[in-house]
Amino acid sequence: MRKKKNTKNTKKIHDKKILDGVDLINNKENVKDFDKVITEIRKDIIDEELLKGKNESKENIDINSKIQSVISIMFTFVIFVLILVLIFVLYNNYLKKNKDYDVEKICQDYIKEDYNIKDDDIINYIKNNRHIIYNISEFDINNIDNDTINEFSKYIIWNSDSEYSICSESEYCLDTKKEINYDELKEELINYFDLDSLNLIFDYNFIDSDITRLFIDNDKVILTFKGMEYETFKHDIVDINIDSDNIDIIFALSKRKNDDYIYIGSKRVGLKYKNSKFYIKSIKSNII
Repeated sequence: MRKKKNTKNTKKIHDKKILDGVDLINNKENVKDFDKVITEIRKDIIDEELLKGKNESKENIDINSKIQSVISIMFTFVIFVLILVLIFVLYNNYLKKNKDYDVEKICQDYIKEDYNIKDDDIINYIKNNRHIIYNISEFDINNIDNDTINEFSKYIIWNSDSEYSICSESEYCLDTKKEINYDELKEELINYFDLDSLNLIFDYNFIDSDITRLFIDNDKVILTFKGMEYETFKHDIVDINIDSDNIDIIFALSKRKNDDYIYIGSKRVGLKYKNSKFYIKSIKSNII
């Protein structure tokens, strides 16, 4: 006897589908609720992302606003300072009265300092140092050498207060001599040249025709003479030009001839005034 199939149960098995514990066939209302939940979750996520984006955008806008505010304040301050400077410059250059100007301070690079040097001061210096100025023909402080130093030394010793005496104790002696202490001579030379230090070197290459000789014996510098006649040119001051601490003196030179003097040329002497003293910078003679 053929058994009858249970078609009712088979149909139920084929028609029934399960998804995550939800009967999709027989629970249609549940499926709709599930879709609704999914949709609401997605909406919440989107809203949260949008809100987060809005907050970040708002924070960026706030930061940019603060930066712009700081820049505006700084720019305003700079403009204010520039305006003040412009007002100060305009006031000092155009509005301030002339009597309020400190001319010496403003133009100190262009104003020559007045050393209050008088012609009489220069004339007295020439008078006291004529043994140098009248006898030296050429000199330049920038090209000083040992020969120049020895020439100055001769006339310094010659003009010193020491007495003439017979010179016989040395093979270098001529007829008479004058002498000066070595340190004293150095001090005199430094006063003429405005030098911090100075070395004296003596040349012993003497010849028989010498009329003067300069040598050192222990701590004494000796100038020895042979019998001679000695005369300098006549110096007449033509002009004295004082330019701040620089002095330029021009002399007319003349030579005795019979009972009169004849013009033979000129001499220019440059002096430097420093520390309330005069120093010789240069001597230049022009003999015709």
